[in-house]
Amino acid sequence: MANPPQTKPYLRILLTYFLTFILFSLIYIALFHTAFFSFEKVLFYRGLMLLAVTVLTALMVVVITLRFNKRLLNYLETMIAAIVITAALHLSFFVVFPVTFERSVTMYLLNTLAQNQTAYSCPGLSKSQLEQKLILEYIIANRALDKRLAEQKEIDFISEKGECIQIAPKTNQFLRFSAFIKALYGLP
Repeated sequence: MANPPQTKPYLRILLTYFLTFILFSLIYIALFHTAFFSFEKVLFYRGLMLLAVTVLTALMVVVITLRFNKRLLNYLETMIAAIVITAALHLSFFVVFPVTFERSVTMYLLNTLAQNQTAYSCPGLSKSQLEQKLILEYIIANRALDKRLAEQKEIDFISEKGECIQIAPKTNQFLRFSAFIKALYGLP
């Protein structure tokens, strides 16, 4: 009687990476749609906490799996490497997309408040003062709109016809992608 064909080791390794990525991703993304760490209002910090929970959960799954199937001990290094690589990919993606989408004006606001810590009654600015500074300094004086428009023209996201500025067809794809990322991470 012939032995059943052996699965080639590299296929098992690829399967381990693939399944780890899928399960890890499902857990990580699902956590954003829960109240877990919802007390943390800074998206970046909440994302890091949820990533840590996901890594710990994945490691617990590995430990439990190994308790029931000792043969998989040969793949322990692969399982841990898959978790580390998947966590690194999620961290990179998270920082590049959702965090960037959310934080575009934050540094201006913080620097403006730091420069206006002179008054005794309010060592900073009122909300309306900050709003005025944002409009007058950040947008108008710093020509923020002109810079953004030039940048978007350069990458062909917008076009100008006379006084009319309009988005290019490919911009809709980007906006759908942005909406998808926001929905994926539960952002407003």
